Amino acid sequence: MFKRKVHTIKTLELSDEMKQALTSLENDLQVLSEMQREIITQGREILGALTGQIADEVEVEEVEPVGVRVFEDDENWTELTTEGTPRQRRSAFKRRPIQEQYAEIRQILSDGEWHNSYTEGKRIAGDEREFRYLRSAISGRFRELYEAGKLERRDCQIRGAMYEYRMKG
Repeated sequence: MFKRKVHTIKTLELSDEMKQALTSLENDLQVLSEMQREIITQGREILGALTGQIADEVEVEEVEPVGVRVFEDDENWTELTTEGTPRQRRSAFKRRPIQEQYAEIRQILSDGEWHNSYTEGKRIAGDEREFRYLRSAISGRFRELYEAGKLERRDCQIRGAMYEYRMKG
């Protein structure tokens, strides 16, 4: 139906200067490719050496775990501290019903001041593991109460906490 006319150029004549320039360009591209490969190889070697130096300079010391799970008999597992005494949890956030956790949050927020999960977790926690757990548990309860419309929220300026909360009203 529609035919496109195709013109074929049978010969293309290049001047000697153009042929020399194209040959020079091809040689330059090969040299640049080789230089790029060398730079990548050297970069990998340097990175490997730096990684090795950093790993060599960091002293690794054995740390005893804070809590160890000990198998006492066929049915019971007990969490012990490194001293061999059972852990004492002082907060309402460890294995407690959600209503007790909400009651604890309401008690924390009853003074009408702004509170965040970071400072409250530090205040309540007995050790670092408990603090890490409490920070996320308290933050979750704060968020749930905020989404239910019972708390006010604002950005927090304290490092480690994103928001601060207080009771509405």
